[in-house]
Amino acid sequence: MLKKTVVAVLTLGYVISPMQTLAETENEQLPLEQKISTEQQKQSKQGNQLLPEQKKQEQEISTEQQEQSKQGNQLLPEQKKQEQEISTEQQEQSKQQDQLLPEQKQQEQKAIQQDITKQPGTAGVKSEQPLGTSEIETNQTTVKTVQAAPKTQVGWVNRDNKWYYIQPDGKQKTGWLQEGTTWYYLQQDGAMKTGWLKEGTTWYYLQSNGAMKTGWLQEGTTWYYLQSSGAMKTGWLQEGTTWYYLESNGAMKIGWLQLGDKKYYLESNGAMKTGWLQLGDKKYYFESDGVMKTGWLQLGDKKYYLESSGAAKTGWQSINGAWYYFNGSGAMQTGWQSINGA
Repeated sequence: MLKKTVVAVLTLGYVISPMQTLAETENEQLPLEQKISTEQQKQSKQGNQLLPEQKKQEQEISTEQQEQSKQGNQLLPEQKKQEQEISTEQQEQSKQQDQLLPEQKQQEQKAIQQDITKQPGTAGVKSEQPLGTSEIETNQTTVKTVQAAPKTQVGWVNRDNKWYYIQPDGKQKTGWLQEGTTWYYLQQDGAMKTGWLKEGTTWYYLQSNGAMKTGWLQEGTTWYYLQSSGAMKTGWLQEGTTWYYLESNGAMKIGWLQLGDKKYYLESNGAMKTGWLQLGDKKYYFESDGVMKTGWLQLGDKKYYLESSGAAKTGWQSINGAWYYFNGSGAMQTGWQSINGA
C-alpha cells in the first residue's frame, strides 16, 4: 500500500512540473502588447495599495479644501448687503441710461462721434463704426444704440404749407431751379417764392404754383408783360404789327402818352393808335409811327389843319394871316361854297 502511494506522488509531481514549465514558456512567448498590459495591471494594483499614512494625508487635504469652500460661501451678512447694494445701483444706472429722452440720446451720440473725430491722430481716418451707431458705457454695462440712417427724400417737400426742394445731397435748394421748361425760385430759407420777385433792377413774377410767368399778366385792371426770360418788360413792345407801351412800373399804358415833344395815343386794349381818332367832337390824326400830327396834313386830294393840341380845325380859320374854311370833317374847302345856306 505504501509503495502505491509513493508512486502516485512521484507521478503527480512529474506531471505538475512539466505544466509549470510549459506555462512559463508560454508567458515568455506572449506578444509585446500583452506584456505591457500585464505590467500596467500590476502598477494599478500597486497604486491601489497605498499605505494607510498616505491615504490619511489625502483625506486631510480634501477636508481642508471643503472647509475653505464653506468659509467662502458663509460671507457675513454685511458683505452680502454691500454686494446687493452695488448690484442694485448698477441696475438703476442701466435703467436711467435706457430711459434717456430721444433728444438727449441724439446729443450724446453726436458728442461721442465728435470726440471720436477730434481724437489726435484720427483725422482723415474713416471710422469702422456704422452710421447711426454709438456705444454708451456704464460701470459694467455697454449699451449699444443703433439708429437707421434716415432716407433722404429728393425733390419737392411740403412743410407748414410751404414748398421746398431737396437736392440729392440732402441740402435745400436756393435760387433758380429749372424743371423741364419751367423755372422756380427758392428763397434763402429754401421756401418756394410766389408773386413778384426783384433781382437787382429786374422784376419777375412767380405764379401761385411757383412757376415763373411769361407773356401777358393781368392783376386787377392792370396788364404787365413778362418776356421769355421772365423779366418784366418796360417801354415799347411789339407783337406782330401792334405796338404797346409799358411804363417804368411795367403797367401797360392806355390813353395819351407824352414822350419828349411827341404824343401818342394807346387804345383801351393798349394798342398804339394810327390814323384818325375821334374823341368826343374832336378829331386827331396819328402817323404810321404813332406820333400825333400837328399843322397841315395832306391825305390824297384833301388838306387838313391840325392845331398844336392835335385837333383838326373846322369852319373859318385864320392861319398865318390867311383865311381858310374847313368843313365838318376838317377838310379844307376851295372854290364856291354854300355856307349856312348863303
